[in-house]
Amino acid sequence: MYNKLLPVLMLAVCLLACKKNNGACSTQMCDASFAFIGVQFTNSAGDPIEVTGLKVVNIRTNKQLELPPPPETLIYAPGYVFIVSDQNKAEFSAAGDQVKVTAQSTLTGRTKSFTLKISGGCNCHVAKVSGPDKLVID
Repeated sequence: MYNKLLPVLMLAVCLLACKKNNGACSTQMCDASFAFIGVQFTNSAGDPIEVTGLKVVNIRTNKQLELPPPPETLIYAPGYVFIVSDQNKAEFSAAGDQVKVTAQSTLTGRTKSFTLKISGGCNCHVAKVSGPDKLVID
């Protein structure tokens, strides 16, 4: 009798040990890198410009995003600004959300906005789905 009961008990233990799969977040393997997304601000001649009043808003949630601090070891071009990083990943859907970026030229005082689509969520890192790499403010 114990010979027949043992396989049934083992099967029951195995089935109880199984966990429900929670979707892509629990099944994918990600690397340990940390991703940033940035944009280059230029004037109409293509020269880099400094900006102020940078504001990044996820249009789906209507929430202003906290700007990531630039990595200390990274040297980047003047006028290049990081707008999101993996720090903000959970604030985006896996398919991508429209993000409105607004900035003001320190030279002319003009303000300009543009839209990017950024994905995150259950993806390993934030990624730019669409949108410009450069924004011209005259």
